[in-house]
Amino acid sequence: MGVLAWSKKSWTVGIVHFFLITSLLLTLFWVVYYCQYGFDFSDEGSYIAWIADPFRYKGSVTQFGYIYNPLYRLMNSSIFHLRVANIAITFILTWIMVCVYASVVFSDSAKSKYEKYLTPAAMAIAMLAFLNWWLPTPSYNSLAMQGVIIMATGLLVLDVRDERLHILGWLAMGIGGWIVFMAKPSSAAAMGFLFLANLSFSRKLNVRGVGSGLLVATSMLAISSLYIDGSVITFIERLRSEYFFQQAFLSGDKTYTIFRINRPQLGGSLLIWFVLWVVFIIYFCLSVAKGQIGSLLSLLGYSALLLIALFPPYTVMFAPPLAMPKDNILFLSIPVGILVAVIRISMKEKKFALDFSKLNFALIVTLAAIPHAFAFGTSVNYWTAGAKVGLFWVLSGLAFIPIFDLKKAHVARIFGSAALVSILLTVQLVGSGLHDPYRQPHPLWENRFVTQVGHSGSVLILGEGFSKYITTAVKLAKQSDFVDGTPVIDLTGQSPGLLFTMGSKILGRPWIPGGYEGSDTLASLVLGQENCLDLAQAWVLFEPEGPRRLSSGVLSTYGADIDSDFLQVAKFLTPVGAGGYEFAREQYLFKPIRSNAIAYDSCLRSRE
Repeated sequence: MGVLAWSKKSWTVGIVHFFLITSLLLTLFWVVYYCQYGFDFSDEGSYIAWIADPFRYKGSVTQFGYIYNPLYRLMNSSIFHLRVANIAITFILTWIMVCVYASVVFSDSAKSKYEKYLTPAAMAIAMLAFLNWWLPTPSYNSLAMQGVIIMATGLLVLDVRDERLHILGWLAMGIGGWIVFMAKPSSAAAMGFLFLANLSFSRKLNVRGVGSGLLVATSMLAISSLYIDGSVITFIERLRSEYFFQQAFLSGDKTYTIFRINRPQLGGSLLIWFVLWVVFIIYFCLSVAKGQIGSLLSLLGYSALLLIALFPPYTVMFAPPLAMPKDNILFLSIPVGILVAVIRISMKEKKFALDFSKLNFALIVTLAAIPHAFAFGTSVNYWTAGAKVGLFWVLSGLAFIPIFDLKKAHVARIFGSAALVSILLTVQLVGSGLHDPYRQPHPLWENRFVTQVGHSGSVLILGEGFSKYITTAVKLAKQSDFVDGTPVIDLTGQSPGLLFTMGSKILGRPWIPGGYEGSDTLASLVLGQENCLDLAQAWVLFEPEGPRRLSSGVLSTYGADIDSDFLQVAKFLTPVGAGGYEFAREQYLFKPIRSNAIAYDSCLRSRE
């Protein structure tokens, strides 16, 4: 019997299979269903604005907009369909990776194709836990995640027994490395260092393999450079200039440094939940491994899994005080609980003998370190940011199992238990995101208003305040002769999503974040990259009392003044909750009143 094959003589198998299939399908259904709900005007607004029109910006560290733009056009500019496609791509890539992982770590083949692919599919759901804040629109994070998954798959393929497949592993690592670089160059550097260390330690480095991977990566990068900027030199200049812009933007943040050691933020209620998850996982795995599925706690676990999978938003809605923190670092509880359970099972069988010849130390360390490599370069805690790909911690922990020399039936059941627990935790985390979506005031299921967001045919279901905000702004702008493609400078510091829905040509960057010491400096620098013809015709969105407003003084970059060169043509209120603020603010839309010729000449003189 194969490692992943579960004895048909035990009715435990049927129950586990039933819950795996049911929870897998229902979780995917709920995630896809809610992709039509909600919209964040700041982060998500900038993501979709960049994806919709990436070629108009001369500088960018991340190139995710260029990668996702063809997919966006293929989805007929529908945000809902783009979100679904992004989730489908992430899930399928993860499924493939876990299938390869299972064939490598648990090397015996499964008894049937059904069992061989079911558990990995269920385990792959865990990668969707990045939706715990409900930002389903593709971004640099999702692209980096997909690239990391491809790289990890390639690394695992090098351990497959059929050496003819190894070249595919090298090619996958090259393609994945290119994708990660296009998303986050800092993460690409960290992943490259990590994988090089793995290959050196495991003595897998060879000229043919490394050459193949590097050839693919550099070729894809060269093609990307030509596609984006027309030349490699111009592309390098794009990265160089944006690096200095970001340094100017972050100059006021004395706490930021890319090389740092963070501690996992496991305090307060999060620590309590972590311990509870560990205890539950230990008992659950022990019960399933021994076939005692009828035990009270096991039945409660399966019942909770089915209930949450059936109605994820409602289980969170009816018990908000009990809702756990939506922190993906809780994925660390799964390998901890499983390893304790495995040790207990090994001792129970009275053969606690470790076979270190089966220990793939390099793989274990690499999988455990991937979340940190993924997070490398971000300004937030590396443990918190890396937890978006917390599934790698789970896979790292499971890779210890072969050294315990357990019965094959026990190994298979533990692997299945890990998949079930991963789904349970993922659904709870995503359910928390549905209940408290990022910078939105209400649970998603309370949204009732179908609203056009962006191009015709792209509709989302929003709350009343968010929907009214969009429709009012679009209506007032059109009444003031605003047309699609009109250049606009966003001085609110947080409204790229609104400008996208208006059909604006957003100048500078899709989002110039306000509220930072370097915000005005960044705004002046990026506006200096714009051509004077666009600036001469540019409208301005301003929020005078906004908490993240930019100074109107940045308009002097091209010789304009908001008091003398513009006319206020519209005023509207932001909805409560927009930008994460629990109060409404007044926003003003200004139209240029100078002639294009005068404004153009003024812009040229300001740059002399």
